[in-house]
Amino acid sequence: MKRSIFTLLFALFTVTAMAQSKGRVKGVISDKTTKELLPGATVALLLAKDSSIEASAFADKNGAFDIQGIDPGKYQLFITYIGYQGFYKAINIGDSAKIVDIGGVALEQKGVSLGGVEIAGQVPPINKTGYAGV
Repeated sequence: MKRSIFTLLFALFTVTAMAQSKGRVKGVISDKTTKELLPGATVALLLAKDSSIEASAFADKNGAFDIQGIDPGKYQLFITYIGYQGFYKAINIGDSAKIVDIGGVALEQKGVSLGGVEIAGQVPPINKTGYAGV
């Protein structure tokens, strides 16, 4: 019985220590002009060395996103929303900065819309197995 309690405590300590070594990126996305929140905006965390996708998320109904469990390293944060110009920001998750709160991100409207059809010219990022979506 004592051994199983010790094993359980050790496992709990190990999981907690591993969780603390991971990083986190969070923020809130809105329209630059109207200040309206943009729920459903796509947020991707790309590895700086090759632009492969490390993690991704969607903004919630309040325009907020929170990506957790990120390994230490250098990244590019990429945020997109239909009808808006993409947003890039360099992010560094390290020993001293495990939580990166970028605060508010105001996206600027851009692009051409033809009766509900958006014309965009961005190439999907490469993930670890090839192009995203392929």
